[in-house]
Amino acid sequence: MNVPCLVRIKPGALQRLGLYLARSCLAPVALLHSQGLLQSILDVARQSLRDHGIAAICALSSRPFRTGSWPTAGGEFQSMIWPR
Repeated sequence: MNVPCLVRIKPGALQRLGLYLARSCLAPVALLHSQGLLQSILDVARQSLRDHGIAAICALSSRPFRTGSWPTAGGEFQSMIWPR
């Protein structure tokens, strides 16, 4: 699993997610989120992807992460996608 470095923290960044991905030629994408994420946040992300023609080849929801560590969270999602 390769997770690109695409981090934007500023007002309106989520609404521009599709734009950022398109500019960086990062498509298609997998939309991964943990349970408990507000549906409205997920809807904004999905709409931005659609607005910019970015295909989400899969969307997976996981139980809440056991840790705040991205490498560990990435490993949890990887195990969901490619179980051993």
